[in-house]
Amino acid sequence: MDCNKIQDLILTDYIDNQMDEKQKNMIETHLAQCIGCQEFTALVKKTVVEPFIQAERFVPSENVWIEIKDNIMQEQSVKPGLWDALTDGMSNLLRAWKPGLVFASMAMLILGAGLLRQYSIYDQELKSAKAVETMEYLSSVTQTQEGGAIDESEGFGTTIEKYFL
Repeated sequence: MDCNKIQDLILTDYIDNQMDEKQKNMIETHLAQCIGCQEFTALVKKTVVEPFIQAERFVPSENVWIEIKDNIMQEQSVKPGLWDALTDGMSNLLRAWKPGLVFASMAMLILGAGLLRQYSIYDQELKSAKAVETMEYLSSVTQTQEGGAIDESEGFGTTIEKYFL
């Protein structure tokens, strides 16, 4: 086992004596061979374990424990307010409907794309029909009533033409 894993085990279960015998023997075998891990173990014992061995044990009064217990019980018995109940209900409702909302959104996108495509086809047909209609109108304007072309010298016979011609 490498030193990093050994050092992790030393920091957690080995120092607290919470390790099974097999792992404890494995770590001690590694420590017998590795000077770096020996120094690490000594440093951990000096900085983590020894200050607590020499520390004076403090026992809080019974009132402190009663107060802590009362606070815990009070927090557990507090019922959520109206706003909390509404927001929780809405989030649960949205969570349950999420797949349906995704499906409906996708269906609307597909429908919108289809309608847009149909509109562009219709728009092209409308423009084509308008162009044909315009061409027919212009050709009818340039022809006389008998079907022949209008002579530029004759004109349409309007007063303004006579004035300028």
